[in-house]
Amino acid sequence: MKLGVTVIALLMVSLTLAQGVWTRAEVCDLGNTVYRLRVADARGDGRDRVYCGTRSGSVYELSYERGAWVTREIGNVPNIAYDLVVAAGRGDRVQRVYVPCKNGHTYEFSYGRAGWSRIDMGGTNGGADMDQVGFGCGRNDGVMRGYVTLDNGHIWEFTWTDRSWVGLDIGRFADQLLDVSVGRTAHDDMTHLYVSSQAGALYEVTWTRDGWRRSLVDQFRSPRAAWGIELGRVTALGRPDNPDRAELDEIPGLDLFVTAESEERVFRYRWHRDGWRRTTVGTAGFSGGDICLGPGRSDRAIRLYQSSKDAHIYEFTLRNGRWHTSDIGSCEPTGGMGVTVGAGRGDRVRRVYACSPDGPVVEFTYARPDDTPCEDEPGEAADALTATPNPFSGPTVLCGTRELAASARAKVVDSNGRLVRTISADQLPDGRLSWRWDGTDESGRRPPSGCYFCVVQAGSGTVRRRLQLLP
Repeated sequence: MKLGVTVIALLMVSLTLAQGVWTRAEVCDLGNTVYRLRVADARGDGRDRVYCGTRSGSVYELSYERGAWVTREIGNVPNIAYDLVVAAGRGDRVQRVYVPCKNGHTYEFSYGRAGWSRIDMGGTNGGADMDQVGFGCGRNDGVMRGYVTLDNGHIWEFTWTDRSWVGLDIGRFADQLLDVSVGRTAHDDMTHLYVSSQAGALYEVTWTRDGWRRSLVDQFRSPRAAWGIELGRVTALGRPDNPDRAELDEIPGLDLFVTAESEERVFRYRWHRDGWRRTTVGTAGFSGGDICLGPGRSDRAIRLYQSSKDAHIYEFTLRNGRWHTSDIGSCEPTGGMGVTVGAGRGDRVRRVYACSPDGPVVEFTYARPDDTPCEDEPGEAADALTATPNPFSGPTVLCGTRELAASARAKVVDSNGRLVRTISADQLPDGRLSWRWDGTDESGRRPPSGCYFCVVQAGSGTVRRRLQLLP
């Protein structure tokens, strides 16, 4: 009996190691409710950063610099910053930050030589809150426009013309609207607006020759909010998830993913022949929350992520025709709000970022099994090179024996042998050499946590020491 239990335990440990592990790190604590956050290159310098807005109206840029997070307030809006997106809203390929506000206006933040500047794009003076914002070619004429939902059920459209923004109330579509997403799904070649309502309805809004037309996609039985909306497509691992088609990529357009306050499930909507087909993606156990699509494990697979009212972030993976749900961690102490995926540290590693009502912004990093392989060189070769501390999150110092004194340089490589950093040696009083690695690559950026090697040439061979870089 004990042998069987031991075997099962070993199998469970092996499975956990094979699947990798998520690690959680706090980016910052803004001390105020953070509703949404995005990862993008809003400065146009080729480096992604994290952007978010708060209940107090402050808009922040979170930048990872020299091994630490730096928080900068890039501006503010007069009231609550309910949502925040980064988009080339003017159609000129320049990414800017857009923030709808409780005062009924939307604001644009641009980065230039003089720093950040803000423009009031306009809006309504009727006292309605502007809630969520999305950008796209909503009129199917090639012109990028912004679309903002209001709590009085109206949608405002913003168009950049020459040197100013022009706002237009395109109509009232429900008692109270919440989220909005712009894009093309599978049933035609047109771009549509998809909006959710406080009454649990999900609408498709389309520009036609006769004006804007609304059609109902779904109505939840319990008349409570249809919450987050995301347009996109996941990567099906293994066999295609649709037996009627040879490959998932043959399906034109995007899928529609939706959460609802009255439901503990996440749904996917896909157009099938003459109507919408709804399927359940998964159950997180708690309702509501934001959703996003992205390569959260920094691989080629696109997965779905949801923030939940239990303050946890859930990952949904489509594998062999079935959805699999994983709890990747908590953004405690209270329920989750926004969630997004991106290379927030300005490197090539995609991570999951989440925020909460109490102000913390947290980061989740997935360590693949091949991030922690390896052994050092066996025997005396491994003893010729030591590292202190190891594992480490800051700098580490490597010391070699006198036999390595002829080597002036060492290199740090990743688990695949790719060069990360070349480091020069310092002479110790006793004749030995030491090498100091500060945990950054050749460009001064911090690579993802995981397993690395310091390699030193020793005569006709090499000596290497395994280094474990922590988040």
